[in-house]
Amino acid sequence: MHINLAQWLRLAPSLEPAVLKPGVEGQLIVAVTIPAGGHIESDQPAEKFLIPTKLTLDPIEHISFGPIQYPQATEKRFSWTETVLKVFSSTIQIKVPLIVSRDAPAKTVTIFGTLNYQGCTASSCLPPNNQKFSIEAKILP
Repeated sequence: MHINLAQWLRLAPSLEPAVLKPGVEGQLIVAVTIPAGGHIESDQPAEKFLIPTKLTLDPIEHISFGPIQYPQATEKRFSWTETVLKVFSSTIQIKVPLIVSRDAPAKTVTIFGTLNYQGCTASSCLPPNNQKFSIEAKILP
């Protein structure tokens, strides 16, 4: 069976507030939907050999990003290891605080990011994958 890794996870980025203003804080929220029966390792996996989930954002003029906030992982046991793993499943939200510089002009910019992860089921894992996303952000005075 062929699995399209680019479509294994569904990413839905959004901004709060929807319109950004110079000098005002907001946040980028990336909703990650993991298929039923699947999971991805948390950002802090229980074993060194496991691939952590990691969100990265491309630098963008006039917007600075704060520390990435991952949700709390679920601890789960699997038959192939005695270690209790820390995983994400179902739908999670990864949040990133942001601030628009005070001197930002009114314009529309595109925020680009990548989610690095490894999708797994209870008995097997897919190869590690990097899934890109983007979202337009309107900056208005």
